[in-house]
Parts: sequence; structure tokens; C-alpha cells
Amino acid sequence: MPRRKKSLYEWWMDRINTLTGLNPSPNKIFNVISKTIPKAFDYLYSRGPWTGIKLSILAYYLDVYTIIAKKYFNQICYVDTFAGSGIVKIHEGNESLLLYGSPLLSILVPRQEKKFDRYVFIELDYLKSAILRKAIDALAEWGIVDSTKVTIITGDMNYVDYSYLLRNCRHSLVFVDPEGTEPKWSTINKLLDLNIDLLFNFMTSGIRRIWGNWRNGRFSSVNALDEFYGDDSWKKASNDEDLLNIYIDKLRSKRDIVIPIKVMGSHAFYYHILLAVRRTSRGNPWLSPIIKSLKPRIERTDSTVFNKLIEVFRGRMKPLTF
Repeated sequence: MPRRKKSLYEWWMDRINTLTGLNPSPNKIFNVISKTIPKAFDYLYSRGPWTGIKLSILAYYLDVYTIIAKKYFNQICYVDTFAGSGIVKIHEGNESLLLYGSPLLSILVPRQEKKFDRYVFIELDYLKSAILRKAIDALAEWGIVDSTKVTIITGDMNYVDYSYLLRNCRHSLVFVDPEGTEPKWSTINKLLDLNIDLLFNFMTSGIRRIWGNWRNGRFSSVNALDEFYGDDSWKKASNDEDLLNIYIDKLRSKRDIVIPIKVMGSHAFYYHILLAVRRTSRGNPWLSPIIKSLKPRIERTDSTVFNKLIEVFRGRMKPLTF
């Protein structure tokens, strides 16, 4: 008998359980951090519920990637180019819900026998990287990660020698999660020369706004977009969809498969998570759940729906009401 397809609610409860059910909890780690960095809470990445949607995509792919990659490669690595402090806070009215950010998810989500062999976390802000180091130290003390396998770089991701850092890695997953146009195409191009899968946060609304400034005669944005795209191809765009597709075409010059997943925020804010991978001889069968399950469900969920899901999860709303 075929397995019953999960409802959107059931599927999201699984995702939220993954984000909130990790042991130790984000609150426990944060309590350790705050003892030595009293103002750490002020430096946590702070955004709306859509951040939880993005983290759900990453957590889903971390599990898929490590299961598959460990079958074929004996040394797999994870690179986070905008690592932040390792813990994020999601606004819920006057309250904040703490969740693990991308670097700590890369340690905690993969199954025990499928974990990464090495981690590289890059963060420009010194205090955020210090908070992340405290979190790693706490996980190491509890035997969850070997801190000698973790490299934390405080600096600009555009000035890192990735080929040297990943010289012993047979395959890597690289997560690029900027606020806007910080990653230069020259950097992404070099990364794609390596044996990696790329998860890239294309900040569609923000890039459209910068492009709109240029269209309205405010030319201060030109250099940023030229460096982001690697040329002036973005000037051919007529709308935000064109801006996205031009970048996707650039990724496809180095990767056979690029899957865009739209993440809806609030007040017309949205972005796309782009998964760029090489085509395998077997046709990448492991991408099927990404395309058929993850992508359509993510794109049906905006930040309002996700906020309600969190309310159900915390017992503040009945599932039937949702």
C-alpha cells in the first residue's frame, strides 16, 4: 500500500521538530555563552519568521546531502560564508524564539554516522564570531563536536582561499547567505571550480531595490551590482524575475542543475534559495524530494503561515484552527 502523503501541516511539524528538538537546545547553549559575553543577546541575528523557513530548507538539505555524500566521499566538508553568531532569534510579537543558525545546524542535524569531517565558518563581525566560538567550545565540551575540526575565520568571505582551505576535502557543501550583494561573482566563480554543492541565498527583493535605484538615475549602486554579477548583464533586466534568471544562468555556466526555491517574507519581501549541483551519471535521484516535496511546500508557506505553525507547535493555537 502506498504511503499516505503528509499534509502541509504534518510536513511542517516535522521541519519545526528538527529545528527546535535538537539537543542541547539553543537556550542551553545561549545560557553558556551569556555567562562570558553578557550582551550576546543583542548581537544575535534577529529577523522575522521567514528566517525559520530558510533554516528549514538548510536543515532538510543537510540531511539529504550528508546521507548521499558519505556513500561516495570519505572526507566531506561544510563551509558557511556568512556564519553569524550560530544562534538566531525570531520575533514572535513581544517575544523572541531562539533557533540554531546555519553553522550549528551543520553540526547537529546530520545523523551520527553521516556527519561532516570538517567545518569552515566565516564571519566578518568579530563579536559574532566570538559568540560562535563560545558555542563551538560548549558543544565540544559536551562531546558533540571535535573543535579541532572547526575553523572559524573572522573576515570577508571574498578574500578567503577556498582551494587551500578545502584541499583535503573530497566534496563540500557551501552555504552563502548574505544580506544583499556582498558575494562577488569572482568569489562564487572560484568556489564553483571546486567539488562542491552550493546553496545560495539570492536576496531578490533587495537586489530589485538596488536595480530600481539605478533605473531611477541613482548610479551609486552600479559597482555593487557589477561585482555581484561579475559584469553588467543585470542592466538587461526588465524586472526582478529577469534579475534572478540572469544570475541563475551564470550559475548554470558552472553547474548543470540549479533549483530556485522562493521564500516569502512579509510586506512583499522575498528571496530565493538557489541549489546548484553537478549532474550525476544516475541523474541525481536524490533531488526528487527537493523538487517534488520541499520546493512546493516552502513556496506555499509565507511568514504568516510559518508564525501560525510556531504558535501551534508551542501549544498556543489548536491544529484544527490552523
